[in-house]
Amino acid sequence: MSVGNGSLEGAETFTSPWMDTNAAASYLTLRPATMRVWRSQGKGPNYKLVGGRLVRYHRDDLDAFARGEVQR
Repeated sequence: MSVGNGSLEGAETFTSPWMDTNAAASYLTLRPATMRVWRSQGKGPNYKLVGGRLVRYHRDDLDAFARGEVQR
């Protein structure tokens, strides 16, 4: 997606491998609501709870999910 001047148009930069629900949904091109529904149903990519409240997804888990390699 390189544009004439070498910039990436519309691309997001993910510097940390850990993402919140909004960033993870963007990474997978989904809506955050979809991620929340899947979590409540025990579906979707693996995630961690930080401090018992904060949901975080690791990029490797999101990539595995996208490849169909998730085991729950």
